[in-house]
Amino acid sequence: MATRGTSEDFMNVCDRELGIDDFYDVYDKIKPLSAHWKQIAISFRLRINTINTIEAKHNGKVINCLQEVLQCWLKKDYAYERHGVPCWRRVCVAVKEGADDPALADEMAQEHPATGGTTPHPLPATTGGASPHTEQAGK
Repeated sequence: MATRGTSEDFMNVCDRELGIDDFYDVYDKIKPLSAHWKQIAISFRLRINTINTIEAKHNGKVINCLQEVLQCWLKKDYAYERHGVPCWRRVCVAVKEGADDPALADEMAQEHPATGGTTPHPLPATTGGASPHTEQAGK
């Protein structure tokens, strides 16, 4: 019985937020999948206008397109509040579903296990950046 892959497949993968400083770690793992850059971009939930701009800018050169997709994603140039922040769990999902490489996704999942005590992304933006403690000093 075939099942559709989801992010639930990778709930035990590290969900620590990745940033632009993690570019080479992610890029080195998924570079072999550069031919699937557009599917990866869609899986990362980049805006379709962004994807089209990347494709036009790089004349379809897949390596350059993948590099810019990663830059946009790691800089959170998409609706991350709705779709979740960049993390290894989302990379695994994109590799499995977008690039159709479940073996590489499973390998990355093994290399980046959840460390425990974390809450999987996406998290709703409920505090607006406010501290959970509202006590004022001296009162």
